[in-house]
Amino acid sequence: MITHLVCSVFPGWMDRLARAYGESALGRLTAWLWQKFTESLTFRAVRAVYRWVCRLCRDSALGRVLALRKDVRALYEGSLLAALFDGIMSGITLILRKAAALPFWGADRSALLNLGRRAAERFGWLDFEFLSGAALLAMLLCPSQIWHNIYALGLGLFLLAALLILAAVRNRPALRLSALGLPLVLFAFSAAVGVVIAADRGEAVRVFCFFLASFLLSAVLIGSVDSEAKLRKLLGFLYIAVVAAAAVAILQRIQGVQVSASLTDLTTNRGMPGRVYSVYENPNNYAEIIVLLFPAVTAWAVTLRDRHMRIYASAGLILPVAALLMTYSRSSWVSFALAAVVFLYFCNKKVLPLFFLLALLALPLLPQTIWNRILTIGSTQDSSNMYRVYIWNAVLDMLRDYGLIGVGLGPGNFRPVYLLYCVARAEPAPHAHMVYLEVWIEMGLLGIVSYLVYYFATVRRAASGALSGSRTVRLFLGAGIGSLAGILFLSAAEYIWYYPRVMFCFFVLTGLMTAAANLSRPTAPAAP
Repeated sequence: MITHLVCSVFPGWMDRLARAYGESALGRLTAWLWQKFTESLTFRAVRAVYRWVCRLCRDSALGRVLALRKDVRALYEGSLLAALFDGIMSGITLILRKAAALPFWGADRSALLNLGRRAAERFGWLDFEFLSGAALLAMLLCPSQIWHNIYALGLGLFLLAALLILAAVRNRPALRLSALGLPLVLFAFSAAVGVVIAADRGEAVRVFCFFLASFLLSAVLIGSVDSEAKLRKLLGFLYIAVVAAAAVAILQRIQGVQVSASLTDLTTNRGMPGRVYSVYENPNNYAEIIVLLFPAVTAWAVTLRDRHMRIYASAGLILPVAALLMTYSRSSWVSFALAAVVFLYFCNKKVLPLFFLLALLALPLLPQTIWNRILTIGSTQDSSNMYRVYIWNAVLDMLRDYGLIGVGLGPGNFRPVYLLYCVARAEPAPHAHMVYLEVWIEMGLLGIVSYLVYYFATVRRAASGALSGSRTVRLFLGAGIGSLAGILFLSAAEYIWYYPRVMFCFFVLTGLMTAAANLSRPTAPAAP
């Protein structure tokens, strides 16, 4: 990540450094070692296993279905469900347009429409992207003492209403189901099924509201972002949120954060200071949001046209990196590194060796407390590590009995069943401590399959879009894939959606990635 920043801010400098490195003794040694590795039995074995897995996936039933994705998409776009959804959206916009035209004989002389047009001309900055960005900014920077998760549902409904009104004013379709994609629709359906099967229906409805807010935010972004300028504007708001939250976290470190035994094993982490959490409830949650959004805002910063603004914006990214270290979230550190590697691979894979070299050179500069924290990764002496293992064993036992249909959404449906399977050491667990296990046990087989299909379909569309389009779109899609790669690992160690603001950020990111992938296609659908 740092290598790419330097490469973008100082064009040509990194190329000269890379050439000098390649001609040096260290560069020749690295090239020799790489050649020997590619000729080794280990490399050939790993490559053979990789090719076997790829062939197995292609030849599987799921692989054959994905190979026919064009036919499936055409069938889905022409389905009764798509026609019904599109008809409802078109009907709502038509009703709104007719209602706005009521004060006079026609839409062209409508007082409301003319007032809206004059306001749009006078306040050009106050467009839908500004409303969306301001909503995201409020969601990401609202202190946890004030924030209530139901606010996200209100923001999602407000943005949907604004999108429909704009569509009515401009006489355009607001949102088509085909633009959302079949995987998102299937996962939304499986979340709704999680309400139906729940024993505690009220708890399931409460949690489904968080999913609904996530789906609304994602759908609104997919339906509204139809140009690179709109994408850049929204990314600018996300940049402000990420950097401002990091500034709050660093201020917390300066003022001092009390060490919490509930967040850290004090026996294996002696001397570690309190973990910063910025405006969120938990340092792990804050670290997860950094992993999700940092690559995206990096893509925005390094593609700014003004050189001075690019330098300043890139320098500002140091703050969230420092804040991430201060969260002492081990799984997020690993996820962040994975996201950076994947991002660089899509941006410029040639600088990866230099990135690894810089990362190795930076290791001795890390504070001792961070080193001590790194050394506890995977340690069986760390109580939080073993706590997860106990939970996972219990949930795996639960899946034998409830894996087909699930137990329903929410901790209120998970915990009563979990208590029948858990060991005493892990009784307080409110969730499975892993996204995949939690989605599976809550929504059943349909839930986990639809989630994985949605995840990998988003990555596939982004990877395809990263091969074409403008530089900003390509870099953003590469950044998004990096974020999802990091979250893929992080989701195996944490149930990141237990804190709904992380869930909202996940679907905001995937929504923007879907919209950006649509931009990279030859004909992107128009939006209001």
